[in-house]
Amino acid sequence: MDDFLTELAKPFFIFLFGALIGIIKAWLRKSPISKKEEFLNYHRYLKQPVIWTFIVMFLIFLLIGLGVNPDKVAVLKRSLIAGLYASAALYVFMIWAANLLKDGRK
Repeated sequence: MDDFLTELAKPFFIFLFGALIGIIKAWLRKSPISKKEEFLNYHRYLKQPVIWTFIVMFLIFLLIGLGVNPDKVAVLKRSLIAGLYASAALYVFMIWAANLLKDGRK
């Protein structure tokens, strides 16, 4: 974990890339979340599962890592990165799945 900041930045870029692709995809499909207020409302709903995914994955990797590796700092760093990757993946999946919604109007 020599380059921790670079590894830490990768999940954040996944979040940003997923949000950008989600916005573009919603606009192209004319999905209801293409509107700014609907997109923000959806993020209020999305916040809780993403945070809980981060917490659970962080704790799983931390507890397993502490039992295997005596280097606590390295385990903490790996657990943080694993939690961020898991929550970024869930975020991208949920944003892309929300784009499957169709607007009822023609």
